Amino acid sequence: MNKIYQLAMPQRMIEGRHGFFVYNKNDTYIGTALELYGEYCEHEVDLFAKLVSEGDTILEIGANCGSQTVPLSKFVGNTGRVYAFEPQPVVFQNLCANLSINGVHNVRAFPFACGNKNGSIFLPNVNYHDAGNFGMVQMQESGTERVTLVKLDDLFKMNEKIKFIKIDVEGMESPVISGLSEIINHFKPSMYVENNGGDESKVLIELIWSLGYKIYWHITYYPTFCTYQKQFLI
Repeated sequence: MNKIYQLAMPQRMIEGRHGFFVYNKNDTYIGTALELYGEYCEHEVDLFAKLVSEGDTILEIGANCGSQTVPLSKFVGNTGRVYAFEPQPVVFQNLCANLSINGVHNVRAFPFACGNKNGSIFLPNVNYHDAGNFGMVQMQESGTERVTLVKLDDLFKMNEKIKFIKIDVEGMESPVISGLSEIINHFKPSMYVENNGGDESKVLIELIWSLGYKIYWHITYYPTFCTYQKQFLI
């Protein structure tokens, strides 16, 4: 049984598989998984351990509360670097808390959304005091809270060799990849990309093919409280 600490509502902290994690008890997916099992999507983490090596520089676009950021930081070690992006301010605060309480020094966290241009994008109205899947919040062209939008090709300027990219951005996968096209063409990193299907799926698949990649499905089953999700491993 993992030990759970009640913090200021609705925050809790658990001593889990990969360290201590602050999470929102109202998060019906990541928060629930952490609370029940002390981990989240461990099949993905197991795969990342095979794709990432000590000393690598990686991008995690859509880091949420850091349930995978912390183990990724361990995989790249003291000589590696993780750049983690999470645009939801409330969730970003948990990400930073989890990096801090686990003594993580090789991650740089940014409260930005990523896309194919620099500018702004908006969050919808989210009530973090009610139950919800906060990992499925989608950015919008208009809304209640403005968030900085960055094009990663402009942010990194080829200064570091990117070896691995994880993208989980709820429908913005194609704009993110378009905004990374120079980095992708230059370094040819391995990528792990969420594909939730729908109208964007065909566009996303063809975009990745156009960059010269082969695509493989990685089917990861959620715990028993929900269904399964499909991801690209490239």
